[in-house]
Amino acid sequence: FSILLKDYKVKDTSTDNRAFAVGITKIYFREGSLEHLEARRQIVVTTAAVKIQRWMQRRLAGWRFLTLVRGLIKLQGNMRCQKERRRFLHQRKASIRLQTCFRVKSAQSQLKKLKMDEAATKIQRWYRCSRCKWPFLQKLAAAKKIQKVMRRHSSKDGFSSMMAVVVEDARKNAQMKKILGSLKASHKATRKDFVQLQGLLPETYTILYY
Repeated sequence: FSILLKDYKVKDTSTDNRAFAVGITKIYFREGSLEHLEARRQIVVTTAAVKIQRWMQRRLAGWRFLTLVRGLIKLQGNMRCQKERRRFLHQRKASIRLQTCFRVKSAQSQLKKLKMDEAATKIQRWYRCSRCKWPFLQKLAAAKKIQKVMRRHSSKDGFSSMMAVVVEDARKNAQMKKILGSLKASHKATRKDFVQLQGLLPETYTILYY
């Protein structure tokens, strides 16, 4: 108590300046000392309560700040994620367009090349056909001429042989008629006449001999 009542001044003008007195079972305080102690206790309690409130408010503010920071970080993360996703989708769309344009250009160039190759093939085919056509036509004309000459020659040979056969038949018929006329005139036929008829016409000889 002496420490607590260190700043307390006794208002009484008596010779005893003590703020309290310790008895056997009790402690006796002077008038105003308890109020002084109560005031000091109130100050200490108030100071402690203020400290506790300040600490709690600081903790609550810290918790709120951390919650706010976490929320802001999460919000920033979501916003950045959406931004990056939009940029990624835009880049992917642009890359798809570029790939499509490149493939279209490549396909067009390949188609043009194929058309040029086909045109070149047609030109080469036409040139080769035209180059081979004239010798073929010449050979065909020569073959036709040769066939015409051969057919004419063979027809001449056949006609000559046919004419020879006709002439021979006519000659034999004339001889046979002459012999038959002489036989009719004489009404007699000898062995010699039949031999001559056999040489001219075997069928007639057979009939007459029979």
